[in-house]
Amino acid sequence: MHCWARMTRSTLLLGSALVLLSAACAAPSAQVRPAVGSTNMQATDRSAPPLLGEDLLATKSAEALMRKDYPTVLALTSATGDEAVDGWLDCDRGAALVALNRTDEALVAYRSAETRFDRTRNLDGARKAMWGEARAYAEVGRCGEARSAYRRYEAASRTERPADAQLAASYAQLCVDRGTR
Repeated sequence: MHCWARMTRSTLLLGSALVLLSAACAAPSAQVRPAVGSTNMQATDRSAPPLLGEDLLATKSAEALMRKDYPTVLALTSATGDEAVDGWLDCDRGAALVALNRTDEALVAYRSAETRFDRTRNLDGARKAMWGEARAYAEVGRCGEARSAYRRYEAASRTERPADAQLAASYAQLCVDRGTR
């Protein structure tokens, strides 16, 4: 049972977009991610240069994740190994692993994503990785760990995204501990 299954109807309506986005390592205020090194304009401009390397892998991985083609996501996200520059591939990997009930591996991927985002000073990306980690713990009822991850997300979001910080606190309270590991 998902943590959000206990929410009221009005809360579900408010958070319905979040449910869809959380599977893709997206935090509550998720934005469409541009390709690595591109601008938002390039992501929508048909005259933009073709994607290469990690950009192409990240795009194909995100597409496979939307199709719920998890084996393809795992194959694509393994292609760069430790040489990936940003954390999008790790975030996609984490989301696919959560969907496959491979929580501990997903947590490693989300932590790797956060580290990569921190290195590139991508605070939004780092917050998305924190959110993915919190959701991964919550999905399997590891609420103590989920609450800790939600608190980290809340602290990172409090100044720039207070509504997101408050939502993280709410999700932490709604977590149902199953006592499983």
